[in-house]
Amino acid sequence: MIALASKALLGTVRAACLWRIWGLLLLSQLAIALPVVLPAGRAFREASNHRIESPHFSLATDFAAWSDLLPRLALLEPVLAAVAFAAFALGIASSAGWAALAARGDLRPTAAAFCSAAGEYFFRFLRLAMISLIAIAALRWLLYGSPSEALLRAWCGSEELTELSSEPVARAFVRSRSTLFVVGTAAAVLASDLGRLHLIRAGSHSALAAIAVGVRRLMRSPLRCGTAAAAAFALEIALLYVISFWVSAASSGDATQLNVASLFVATLAVGVIRETTRAGRFAALAAVSEDGR
Repeated sequence: MIALASKALLGTVRAACLWRIWGLLLLSQLAIALPVVLPAGRAFREASNHRIESPHFSLATDFAAWSDLLPRLALLEPVLAAVAFAAFALGIASSAGWAALAARGDLRPTAAAFCSAAGEYFFRFLRLAMISLIAIAALRWLLYGSPSEALLRAWCGSEELTELSSEPVARAFVRSRSTLFVVGTAAAVLASDLGRLHLIRAGSHSALAAIAVGVRRLMRSPLRCGTAAAAAFALEIALLYVISFWVSAASSGDATQLNVASLFVATLAVGVIRETTRAGRFAALAAVSEDGR
């Protein structure tokens, strides 16, 4: 277990040293964000010009600023949807690149190899991602939708948690349901990651067969798979916790150009952290799947 955790951390450090790869990813994130950031920034700047210093008129001018701002932000909704899809697609492509480098065990990975793998496996990984999203959505429906409501009706005669026998019972029910959802979501992500590694190593094109292999390997070695992923996730959470202080400092006070720019840079830093820890997760899971072959 210690070896798997070390492999995840070492994989993250190695990915952080591949400045050309994460530089490309950083530029891609910047290109995706600019279609929203630039128009929104102009709208905020023009709306803020309505503000005046006198406190007697501040309420009226703030209302006027929002009246000008909201219609302009509403125009960005189609662009925001396109940006969200582009960010999702970038995540799929980067997963393909990192997974391919981990599965092949490249000692000196290049940006060309990363981009080649991202293009080669993109659509296969996209199908796997859709299967994972469907599984997570189905799990959420089971735990928070009609089945959960039916269970509550059979248990206490009502769909309201307040009708349970006591407050501790209600809290235990909520905690248990949340824990099941977190564990189920983590299992879906791990099975998908293991399936991605199988797609690359076996040269398969079937997403269903790959997810079946991933589920089988996860059931065979749940503790090892969990340890391999948990080490990278723990490092990611720790780094994001540090970034949160940066975000809190930039969010306090007026929305100056320095604060807004700092928040934008912090967002890009979060993207870099997620990409490098994702590489570490695939490096550790590759070792698990290699042992299970």
